[in-house]
Amino acid sequence: MLLASDLYTEMLSKGIVPDAITYTVLVHGLCNKGQIENARKVLKEMDGKNMAPSVLIYNTLIAGYFSEGNLQEAFRLHDEMLDRGLVFSH
Repeated sequence: MLLASDLYTEMLSKGIVPDAITYTVLVHGLCNKGQIENARKVLKEMDGKNMAPSVLIYNTLIAGYFSEGNLQEAFRLHDEMLDRGLVFSH
């Protein structure tokens, strides 16, 4: 995941604005590598840029927290997703 993170950093340094697909790929890759907290930071970054996270991003993070046994955070993210009007998908 280092390569993707490096590419993301390079994009930002060149003034390239990441889109929803870029964020989705980053979150998915970070979660697959067990870097749930880094993936969570991506979600916070999206919020800071007024970019709405997709259901896919939430599902990926929720699954990641479940996988590591952090049910409290998984349920908190689920509630946050519902508060934003997003519907859980399987």
